[in-house]
Amino acid sequence: RNSPLFKSMKDFTKHKPNTKKNAESTSQSLNMEEKKYIDTSIGKLSTLQCDTYGGPSPEVAQEMVYWRDIPSDSTYTSPFHSKSGQHKRYMTFEPDGGGWNNIRMSMETVFGMAHAMGRILVLPPAQRLYLLGKGKRNEKKHFSFADFFPVNELADEHVGLEIISMEEFLKAEAMTGNMKDKFSGKVSFPPGNRTNWDGENNPKILKEWLRNVTHTPLWGPGKCMASFPASGQHKDVVALQDIAQVLKTKKGEGKYEEGTPVPVNGELEDRMRENLQGRSQLCVYDEQMQQE
Repeated sequence: RNSPLFKSMKDFTKHKPNTKKNAESTSQSLNMEEKKYIDTSIGKLSTLQCDTYGGPSPEVAQEMVYWRDIPSDSTYTSPFHSKSGQHKRYMTFEPDGGGWNNIRMSMETVFGMAHAMGRILVLPPAQRLYLLGKGKRNEKKHFSFADFFPVNELADEHVGLEIISMEEFLKAEAMTGNMKDKFSGKVSFPPGNRTNWDGENNPKILKEWLRNVTHTPLWGPGKCMASFPASGQHKDVVALQDIAQVLKTKKGEGKYEEGTPVPVNGELEDRMRENLQGRSQLCVYDEQMQQE
C-alpha cells in the first residue's frame, strides 16, 4: 500500500487520469539503470505502457513488469537462416487442442523454435479455438493468433524472425508447384486449389494435406528435449549428442534447487542437465531436418 504503484492506481480509480504528474516523484526513486532501460525501451513490445489510457506512467508501471527485455534477442539471426538467393524454409503448426493457456504456451514455443531454426513461421488460418466463441449470439467464432498477439510487431522487432499467414504461404509455395506429396513424390496442391482457409469449420482437411507435404518429426516433449546445434556442421550435432550421453552416465548428479537456476551463460553440460528434467534423450535439429 505504500508503493508508488498502489498510490498511482488509487488516484486512477478516483478518475484522476493525470497519473504521470502524480508519479513524477516515483522516477526519482528509480536507479540510473532502470531509468536508462525505460528511456530506451519506450515503444517496444517488451515494455508495459498504460499512460495512453489514463493509467500510471511508464516509470510507475515498471513495478508491474516481471520481465526484462534482452536486446540480443532482437538482433539474433539463426545460423540456419536462409541466405539471400537460397530456397526459403518454413515452419507450419497446428494450434493446441486444449484450453487457451495451452494454446498460448504452445504458440510461444513455436515462435521460439521458428526463431532458432531460422524458418519463416506460417500462422494457422482463423479457426475455432476450444472454449472461445461458444456463445449463441452473432459474435466472432473463428480466431487467428493475430487477433490476440501483435505478430507483425514481433517480427518487426526481431531481425531473425519472419511471420506470414497461411494464405501467403499457400500462394507462394503450394500454388507454384513447390509442394510434393512425401509418399508419391508428385506435386500436390491444396484441397480444391484453395488458399484462403480462414473461417473453415473443418480445418482438418487442410491439416491432413499439410502433414502429407511437409516433414513432420514426432518430437515427444515428455521424452526428449528440442536441441539446436551451434551451426550446420556435423561436429556441432555430435557435440550435443555426446554431452547427452555423458549425462546419462551421471544420472542423479548435479541436482538444482528451485529458485537457483543455472545462468544462461553457464556451462553447456549444466544447462542441458537442468533442462532435460528427467527426459532421457535429445530431439536434435540435425542435418537432414535442416535441409527439409
